[in-house]
Amino acid sequence: MSRHTPLAEWDARRQRTTQRNDITGLRSGKLVAREPVAVSRFRNVMWRCDCDCGGSCIANGSAIKRGAIQGCGCGRAKSLPKARAARWKKSA
Repeated sequence: MSRHTPLAEWDARRQRTTQRNDITGLRSGKLVAREPVAVSRFRNVMWRCDCDCGGSCIANGSAIKRGAIQGCGCGRAKSLPKARAARWKKSA
C-alpha cells in the first residue's frame, strides 16, 4: 500500500488547505515548487519540484517552506570528501 494518497482522492477540506498553503513558484535553494502531487499519511502536501540542474524531485511542502530541502540530490557527490566521492561514483 502506498504511503501517499493520490491527489484525486483528497476530500474538500484538504483541497481548501492546499489552496491556502499554495507554494507554487516558491524557491528553496536550487528547488522551485511546481505543483502538489499527493498527501502523505501525516497530511503533509507533497510537491513536485524542479531543480536548477534540470532534475526534479518530490518533496514535503513544509520542508520546502522552512528551507530544509535545498536540491534534488545533485550536489551530494560534490559535498563528500574526494576519496568518498570517487568510491560513490564507482558504485553508482
